[in-house]
Amino acid sequence: MSCYTLSNCFLNNLGSGTRYVTEILFKFAQESNAFKISIDNNGKVLELYRECAQSNSLVAEWVKLMGVVPVGFEMVDVNIPDSLSSEEIFLKVCSHSGGQKKLIIHTHQSWQNFSYHMEDNLKIILYDNNSVLVLDRDEAVDELRTSNSITNNTINNSVVGIGAARLSDVNIS
Repeated sequence: MSCYTLSNCFLNNLGSGTRYVTEILFKFAQESNAFKISIDNNGKVLELYRECAQSNSLVAEWVKLMGVVPVGFEMVDVNIPDSLSSEEIFLKVCSHSGGQKKLIIHTHQSWQNFSYHMEDNLKIILYDNNSVLVLDRDEAVDELRTSNSITNNTINNSVVGIGAARLSDVNIS
């Protein structure tokens, strides 16, 4: 299972286009998916999602579907002070989620309050001593499309990496 944090800047800029609705939002609302959305245990993220839903019927439908899908959300036990901006709320939830700490945003240009650094060609924000991988909407589409299926191939005298595998100092004897 992969867990993502979905920022409200993505939802607020969704518009009426179907590509990001079908390729990102509704991917999480499928019962058979292996993906979840991280939300805080106090409901601040859900509150921000509901605010977005008031002005976009597609977001409203997604919020409704996510409430129906069994365990579509992953609760993160985190204390969010009232003084945090919405941008920082999502960073905080993501940085305290388990696993890969991936945050989906609208565009990298819209996130200028936090400094990125590059790590293996990935855009990372260090927050609360945790590295958060930040994906814009197009990067998220590509990542969520990636199949995690394994194809059985026989490959002799070679080393093969799949997905995001990293290979180094490999010896074939």
